[in-house]
Amino acid sequence: MFFIKCQGYEQLYELVVQRKLTRIRFAHEIWKSMPEDFYANVIEHMLAPNSLEING
Repeated sequence: MFFIKCQGYEQLYELVVQRKLTRIRFAHEIWKSMPEDFYANVIEHMLAPNSLEING
């Protein structure tokens, strides 16, 4: 909750709590201001076959 307040997303979070906004839409609203390349790299990493592997 701290980062939600610091970044100014309290209103969006309240909509999620009220079930008026999905969590995926909440994430999109936060991430849509990020540069497209950054967004694409994150998605590519998430979809990579070994992305869930823990390196220790």
